[in-house]
Amino acid sequence: MEEQITRENELNNLIKQRYELYRDIASWQREMLDIALEYESGSPDTALYADLVGQKKQNLENEMEAVKQRMAEIQDSDRKDKQEELRNLAKQYAELYKEYATVDIDVLNDKLDVLERRLDLLEKSKPQEWGKYTDIESYYQQNINYLEQKASLIRAQLEDVSMLTDEQVQNLVDQLNDVTVALREAQIQLLEDQKNYKESQYNALVSKVQEYITELEDAMDEIEKAYEDELKPLENINKELERQAKLEDLLAAKKKAAQEREKVYREGKWNALVKDSYIG
Repeated sequence: MEEQITRENELNNLIKQRYELYRDIASWQREMLDIALEYESGSPDTALYADLVGQKKQNLENEMEAVKQRMAEIQDSDRKDKQEELRNLAKQYAELYKEYATVDIDVLNDKLDVLERRLDLLEKSKPQEWGKYTDIESYYQQNINYLEQKASLIRAQLEDVSMLTDEQVQNLVDQLNDVTVALREAQIQLLEDQKNYKESQYNALVSKVQEYITELEDAMDEIEKAYEDELKPLENINKELERQAKLEDLLAAKKKAAQEREKVYREGKWNALVKDSYIG
């Protein structure tokens, strides 16, 4: 009887050692997968990343199944040491289940991180002033597209929350609310930037027109001044011509008066001669 009990104990120990060895190997494999996933976390849309995620899930499923089998092997035992092992196995199963449920959350976070980095790069590329109207729409379309991708990923995760804790579900809801607000703000900012650009273009056009008007007025002033400068010598010439004409008229009148005097003198002298001749 004692020999049989000894053999059963030895067999149980061997089974336990086999399970512990399997668990250690599975744990080591999972650590290697986590390292690889960390390295590939920046590219969560690649086939390699998806394959690593699949391997990790399979690893966790296999280990959970092994725990269940081990629990089944000792389920009916009433030995104190077996009850302690059973409690430890139940704890291990809960931890594995929690880690399994977290895999999809980790994948989601990796994808959201990639989109967040793209949004940061896009924000850094935003100019202080828009050079073209089309640049505004192009920028915000990219911004809105990234935000919509984030919202879509979160909604997809919320479709099945059976394995998530209440805290994880609440975090997802909060993230979705934040993205929804960011989307709305981006759409509003798009319209505001377009409006401001049009106003700045209009103001620039008005300023340019006013500048042209000022230039034309200055040009007109210059023309008028030049005209006056050209006209002034002509006015002086006209005045000189008028003065000369008056002088000529005066000279002509003087000459005529002298001729009249001479004529009168001659006529008077002639008359006197005639008179003297007549008397004589």
